[in-house]
Amino acid sequence: LDVYKNAAAEHLFGCDDCQAVCPYNRGRVARSSRDEARHAPDERWASADLVALLGLDDEGFRAFTHGSPLHRATRGGLVRNAALLLGTRRDPDALGALARVVTEDPDPGARDAATWAIARIRTVETAASATGEVRAGDGPADASDDGS
Repeated sequence: LDVYKNAAAEHLFGCDDCQAVCPYNRGRVARSSRDEARHAPDERWASADLVALLGLDDEGFRAFTHGSPLHRATRGGLVRNAALLLGTRRDPDALGALARVVTEDPDPGARDAATWAIARIRTVETAASATGEVRAGDGPADASDDGS
């Protein structure tokens, strides 16, 4: 798992890195705007919700990856990477979905990544509590808000 934690950084899947180092692509430039458009990032990945990806079943994975190189990844690997990204980002809104991965996901790599992400997020929350910091949305309602 450690090798993935460091390698994933802010990548859900390695397509960007693969394109950059692929010997076939080295030195190639788009010949037309049609070529550029054909190789532009797919919107379904640009707008992917990491928390939603944690709950992908096999059918959802096939639909999400249909017609792309991403189908070579496994559902468990994609869930693992989504969990690692959420842990790296320390996203407390993901805790419930991460807990479901730990208890329900059949992939051991995904479960390990979700366990790590939960611990990392809770470490930040514990540190904030110890220092008296309050995250947005965690404190008492603004006294100036009279509800009208």
